[in-house]
Amino acid sequence: MRKTVFLLCLLLSLSACKSSKKTAASSKKTTRTTAVAKKPNNHASPASNASIENIIKTAEKYNGVRYKYGGS
Repeated sequence: MRKTVFLLCLLLSLSACKSSKKTAASSKKTTRTTAVAKKPNNHASPASNASIENIIKTAEKYNGVRYKYGGS
């Protein structure tokens, strides 16, 4: 008898959790668009050899120097 009352209460409590609101199907249509790949605009003039060599020489000066942690 106790089991039937317990099962009845359990079923009633679970049935109360049911949503009464009905869901409507979406009527939106999806459209697909294809994106055209654009070539990058590289109109910037390349760096001169002298400036590239200058950067490399400056970087080589610091080769082997230990990193000093900064911060506040």
